[in-house]
Amino acid sequence: MLLLPYAKVDADYLRAFSQAVQRLADEDKDDSKDAIIITPHTEELPVSFTANFCLSPNFFAMSEQFAKDLYTLEHLQLPVIASCPTGASGFGLEIMLSCRYRSTSTSGRFAFPEVQQGLMPAHGGMQRLLRLAGLEKALTWLTTGKSIDASEARSAGIVQMIADDSPEEVAIKFTDRVPAKQDWEEPDWNWQVDPNSMAIKKILTITPAMVRKKTAGIYPAADIICSCLYEGTKLDFVAAVANDQRWLRKLYSHKETTNILKVMVAKEEIDQRAADKIKNLPQRVGIVGAGMMGAGIAVVSLCAGFRVVLYDVDAEKINAFHGRLKTHLARSSYSQKQCDDIIARVATVNSWEAFSTCQLVIEAVYEDRQLKAKVFKELEAVLPSDAIIASNTSTLPISSLAEYTQRPAQFVGLHFFSPVERMPLIEIIRGTQTASATIDYCEAYTASLTKTPITVNDGRSFYTSRVFMTYLIESMILLHEGQDAQRIERAGKLAGMPVAPLALADEISLELIQSIFKQTLADGSQISEQAQQVVEQMCERGRLGRKVGKGFYDYQGKKKQLWSELPAMFVAKSALDVEHIAKRLICIQVVEAARCLEEKVVCDERDANVGSVLGWGFPAASGGVLGSVHAADIGAQIQALATAYGNRFQPPTWLQNFCVDV
Repeated sequence: MLLLPYAKVDADYLRAFSQAVQRLADEDKDDSKDAIIITPHTEELPVSFTANFCLSPNFFAMSEQFAKDLYTLEHLQLPVIASCPTGASGFGLEIMLSCRYRSTSTSGRFAFPEVQQGLMPAHGGMQRLLRLAGLEKALTWLTTGKSIDASEARSAGIVQMIADDSPEEVAIKFTDRVPAKQDWEEPDWNWQVDPNSMAIKKILTITPAMVRKKTAGIYPAADIICSCLYEGTKLDFVAAVANDQRWLRKLYSHKETTNILKVMVAKEEIDQRAADKIKNLPQRVGIVGAGMMGAGIAVVSLCAGFRVVLYDVDAEKINAFHGRLKTHLARSSYSQKQCDDIIARVATVNSWEAFSTCQLVIEAVYEDRQLKAKVFKELEAVLPSDAIIASNTSTLPISSLAEYTQRPAQFVGLHFFSPVERMPLIEIIRGTQTASATIDYCEAYTASLTKTPITVNDGRSFYTSRVFMTYLIESMILLHEGQDAQRIERAGKLAGMPVAPLALADEISLELIQSIFKQTLADGSQISEQAQQVVEQMCERGRLGRKVGKGFYDYQGKKKQLWSELPAMFVAKSALDVEHIAKRLICIQVVEAARCLEEKVVCDERDANVGSVLGWGFPAASGGVLGSVHAADIGAQIQALATAYGNRFQPPTWLQNFCVDV
């Protein structure tokens, strides 16, 4: 049996894997053995290479060797069985597909998520999937990173058996079913659908266009995957894998790919920094507020193994939380026993006494100072003296909220992102009196949730919300100026942002944005008058966003279209090029992030870049919001915009060094 540890894959891991495969090859004719079983040492197979390894000088040579090792494994005489109860992704799925018999449990899930990191599986996994599932499914799964369940995996040929058995039981039951060869190596094998058929030609015409629409043409991996699959239909398996390896080198020659990897290196360093602090974590986490954010925080805390006390006086919200938890668990790979254990660890309450045993409490109520002050007072009456209080506020300064407590050294901001279950970032905000031990504790808690923490200093809207809001505000300024809404939305996507700005404002809620504007002004800070007017006019007309079915867009279920009366409200004037609008939407974020660095709201470029990519979807292909500063023309663009539009694009002192006169 070959037990594979769950770990990030680097040079040492690949050497060990290669040695293990060679041992299996040496023992291949041992008559005392009936089969070879490959299974996770823990619950999951490894998923991905470390980014540092991907940028190392020996990466390509070791990548080629890994592809050869999988081919060796695939052609051993002994039956080779992969038993992966929770399924497999990425690197692990490449290994699994090289085995001639593959089994999973009913909860198994499978994916090649590499494209979501701007990368590709190039060690035979793409070509095996192509031959098992056909071109149409392979294109869809590989260019989107889509995850599929055990049933869909079996129908596609990714697994032959779904059985809730141990690896040893699988081997005993199914050894005699292991084929001598992979299906496509049989002389009578044919493609499920002829690659030269009109149906396939139509798919090959449409898919690259759809991919470029989704990636804005700035992420080359998806396009290259399309090429690998198309060319793979014309080549035998060995030649197709060699072709994938050539394309892998091509992918890494793109600056966008190396930019993405640099962001991933920074993320790995931040994750390791937090993981090193995991010790003496709380056994019981308290959460105040069972709304959208509080419920999400409760779900991820429960799944990380914590006991959770969830407070809310609204019974409907408590019921909604239980439904959300069950839905999340149903979509997971947890066994029924694990699901039952998770559900048993939560206590939903409407009184404060249950918080007396909590070491960490996270407040997640509305952005209202008086309400938060009341919550902190109630908490302090029952909490242990050493307990930490964290606020999930996204805008209100932490130091000012700490004034409502008797423990400012143990008060901190923990800004989660929505939806909490999916978003990988947590922003930890240090108040003026927050102790370093409190920050360390929160970084460790974040790491235990398998999320990435960035630590920033206090200030209005902190770092992520402050920079992200410039994207929305600039789109509203453009609308107020008389620019066409459709053009603004196209520019947001062209810039590489995952969601167009006006659509994103609808998702957040124009009513909430109006509330943030009012609180910002009440606290003595400034907000663009043009953006204020746009939000006020929309809210006056009841256009509050997606939650009420109407905002900048009209919504019918999942369908939406821009509100037909927008042109009448914001009369069109001179039309700017979409490219110019895209530059404004990107450069305003770069300038604001640069100001945050100069003001030491964020102290580390790594945190700034990782926070921008994971927090609000700034294009990773640019290296993150401050990574883009090193692009050849960004300084000239910023300088030109500052000349045209004034102070809001005026770069801070250090960024001026990258700006040139135009």
